[in-house]
Amino acid sequence: IATTDAPITFVADVIHVGVSQPSITAGSGNTLTLRPLTFGTPIGLGAASSSEFSLSDGQLDRITAGTVQIGDSNSGAITISNAISRPNTTNLNLTAGSNKEITFSGGTAGLNANGGNVSLTNSGTGAITSGTAPNDIIANRVTLTSGNGGIGASSNPLSFDANQLVTNTSGNANQFLKEAGSVFIDAAGLTAGTGTIQFSGGTF
Repeated sequence: IATTDAPITFVADVIHVGVSQPSITAGSGNTLTLRPLTFGTPIGLGAASSSEFSLSDGQLDRITAGTVQIGDSNSGAITISNAISRPNTTNLNLTAGSNKEITFSGGTAGLNANGGNVSLTNSGTGAITSGTAPNDIIANRVTLTSGNGGIGASSNPLSFDANQLVTNTSGNANQFLKEAGSVFIDAAGLTAGTGTIQFSGGTF
């Protein structure tokens, strides 16, 4: 499946990209969207399954687009259980539904956009939770928009290696952040209302 001048959208509750099948290409300037059909369906990234909405790194490598959008505001929780590393510069947008978590789980879970941007979004009581890998996210620009569950935890901050950072938590939720090196806080800023924003490493 290929296009050079139009976006591509796949909608299904079970998705599987066969490693022996032709690749899917939307073109470098377009968005390829993958989202569940049924509201609340959970999404797994890092391990493939033939019976649920989940994609391994190898399967995602067969998808080429300027932006890969996974999930939408009606999707269930998103769990990243292993390393997702883009072979080419790609913007990665992950969106979970209201009151749903975005979770990095384990010591190898992470997103590497290969110089692209990463955006994580949920709402309601949703949270963005760090795993135990050195970096949860490696990207040019990291945008984190979370519900009142907050971002990271005091004992386990969300860790990233980025050039630019934008964050927003609703309900005065706290943010616990850790940068691998030095990151520029974008003009959109870091917003937590009356909540706490704590930096555990790096230069901001």
